[in-house]
Formats: sequence, structure tokens, C-alpha cells
Amino acid sequence: MLSLLERLRKEFKPSVGMKTTGGLRLSILPKLSSPPEIKFAVFSDSRFWDPEQYEKFSRFLPEEFSLLGPPKEGQNCFGFVLDLERNLDRWEFCRILHHQGYEQFLDKQLKTGDIIAYYGADPDITGYTHAAKYVGDGRVISRCGFREGFGGPVIEHPIKEIIPAYYCEEIGVCWNTYRKK
Repeated sequence: MLSLLERLRKEFKPSVGMKTTGGLRLSILPKLSSPPEIKFAVFSDSRFWDPEQYEKFSRFLPEEFSLLGPPKEGQNCFGFVLDLERNLDRWEFCRILHHQGYEQFLDKQLKTGDIIAYYGADPDITGYTHAAKYVGDGRVISRCGFREGFGGPVIEHPIKEIIPAYYCEEIGVCWNTYRKK
């Protein structure tokens, strides 16, 4: 027999206009041109980051976003793009990136499998803040993050829509590209 909490979790269904745990209102398939508080509302709900709840929120992702996999404890965006089953800090990511034979190049001719390493436009933030794999047609896949040590769902999205910007305003959309030698 399910406890009351388990039953409530199982029966939970997010709906249009519902307030997220972050205080924003959900809308179905918001346009990329929508204001951030509408476009990215789904990312402000802690239940989106729950492996048992995240799929219920897929219809509230912005247009051109696709949910590909569940949240995963112990693998952040940096571990994900390097196919490592663990979290990496930004400095360890750079070290392993180079150790695995990746070189930085100009992003004019992106190829499937290239790594996109995002960094903040804010001079007070140093190092990379997010990473993704290029999959073609101006799109990437990444494991979005929510809190230290816990990777969020895997999402396919436009390269210029950096997921951490959804909850960290000081990050700009700047990146370097890497390809294996």
C-alpha cells in the first residue's frame, strides 16, 4: 500500500497556469521569443529535476526543446559530454578534455560529436559553466544541472539556448568548440 506522499507524487499532474515550486506559471510549449519567466518556467520547478516526476513536465519545455533522458545523480554536464559516469568540476573537465585528445577550433564548421563548452559573459565568473555535444542543425544535447553533484535531464535544444541561463542570469551565451584530433 502506498503512503499518502507516494500516492500524491504518483497522481501529480502539472497543468497550464500552475505555479511552479519556483513561483512561475507553466504554459504549454512556450515560444523561444517569450519572456524568460514564461519560456523557462518549467526549469524553476524542483519536481522537473526528480527522476520520477520529470517526464510529466515535458509538454512545458520551450519550443524546439526535447527531453531525451532522466535526471541522474553523479553525472553532470561535463561528465555527460565526455561519456564519463561522474561529476567533473570545470577545471577537471578541461584537463580530461585535452587528455582525451580534444582541441579547440573555430566553430564555423561544426560536426556531430563536437563539444561546446559554454562560459559566462560576466568577468567575475571564470572557466566553463556548461557543456553540450553538437548533434547537427544548430542543435546540441546536454545534461542540464540543478544542484552540485546531481545532473538533470538530458535535453536536446538549440545551441544558443544555454540551459544554465534559465536559472543563473549572469551567464551569457558564449562558447568555445572542441573536436577530437
